[in-house]
Amino acid sequence: MEEEAREILRSVLEVSRSPKFNLAEAIRRRFAVFGGVEVELPGRDAMRPTPDLTK
Repeated sequence: MEEEAREILRSVLEVSRSPKFNLAEAIRRRFAVFGGVEVELPGRDAMRPTPDLTK
């Protein structure tokens, strides 16, 4: 039984040493066939002043 546990641990550790999965790259490849999307970005307003919390 001890040897079986060691074998299970070995197999799990060998699988985890495989190259890391890149989720962003997988998503990009899946949706690349649809082409790009042009999005018009909204204009930006000036930043509001920070409130004075000392009063």
